[in-house]
Amino acid sequence: MGRKGSVRLFAVVVAAGSLLAVSAAPAFAAPKVACSKATFKSDNTKKTSTSVISQCTNTAVSGGGAKLVANFANLNKITAKITWNGGKGVTNYTVTQKGGSAAANKCHTTNGKKDALIVSTGKFVSGTGAAGKALKGLLYKESLCVTPKLVLYLNPGSKITFG
Repeated sequence: MGRKGSVRLFAVVVAAGSLLAVSAAPAFAAPKVACSKATFKSDNTKKTSTSVISQCTNTAVSGGGAKLVANFANLNKITAKITWNGGKGVTNYTVTQKGGSAAANKCHTTNGKKDALIVSTGKFVSGTGAAGKALKGLLYKESLCVTPKLVLYLNPGSKITFG
């Protein structure tokens, strides 16, 4: 093998080694969770909403789902406590809400009028267990539709996301 051949072989080995190094690196720094199903039950007298979240990714962190209890007695300081399935821990958030855009609103029509879209963003406050460690510092987001009778459901095609 001549000098040109050994230089080409060296270049191929270096390229292959760099591909190996790239593929061995983690895809993201912190685990992310996305949940595609949720049921909601609001108690407007107690100013709480209880949600059962399911079909969550990253089961090592999420346990596949959770129970979320939100307190909206003070609309300027909404809080949410999420207890993850399988003993994966608890995460707590302060939540802000705003109306969603007309373009993002895929809510159903009730009595000839499109249900309202509310976008919630939760800021991580504290947490325990695997979920608390993995989701620390990450935001949670959900897009909720609200009927005239104040029934909540996920905006069709959206997910509750963490991170």
